[in-house]
Amino acid sequence: MYEDQNQNVRNSIAVYKTDKRLVELRDKLNPSFWGNYAELHGHADIDGSGKVYSNIGVVLYDYSNGTGNNTIKVYVNITPEDVFWIYNALTAHTEYFELEQTKIFGQPDQNGYSPMTKLRIVRSGVDKNGEVRRYPWCITAENGFGIAQHTRVGGTYCQSGTYRSDRKAFISLSDYDFFRLINRTVRYITQFENTYCPPIIGNGRTAYGNMLMQRQAAYNPTQNY
Repeated sequence: MYEDQNQNVRNSIAVYKTDKRLVELRDKLNPSFWGNYAELHGHADIDGSGKVYSNIGVVLYDYSNGTGNNTIKVYVNITPEDVFWIYNALTAHTEYFELEQTKIFGQPDQNGYSPMTKLRIVRSGVDKNGEVRRYPWCITAENGFGIAQHTRVGGTYCQSGTYRSDRKAFISLSDYDFFRLINRTVRYITQFENTYCPPIIGNGRTAYGNMLMQRQAAYNPTQNY
């Protein structure tokens, strides 16, 4: 039954669009491995094959120069925690809010450049003249490339002066329209956790309990950690 419908399956959570722009939030969530069961969402190396992340995809489309090949598409990711932080700002009716992120990742190309994303989500209730904005929220996203540098503790950052922008898009939203996007995403994340995390938590806690008992039996005296 479901095999015939595979071509129609979409991971879109919520969409807002105007005549020239569109923003879509997509499901890119992954549950944690049972060995890290308490983390709920995946962001660890499970079996040595690589890291599995749990994200919400943010896709911006800019049709201002036309459709088809003229459409600008920008892709960035945010974490479930980012979504809940934004949701808290919305429900608290925060006058000013800002979330800004720059990420560099992936393997470098033959010239040493790695993919990069930039994201800025801002709420500003009034303009420079003190007038109330009808669309106080603005999402700006950018894709580009830069040369990655690594810190001593394993972090990664873009070498100064090497960033090259490839494409950029933005969209402005009202309080209600942005709340609709984020509220739907919060509800989906909650349902995801309620659906996929319980068996992982059960298996993980059982394994953790067995590990403690083995340690207690081996090292005596017994002690809970």
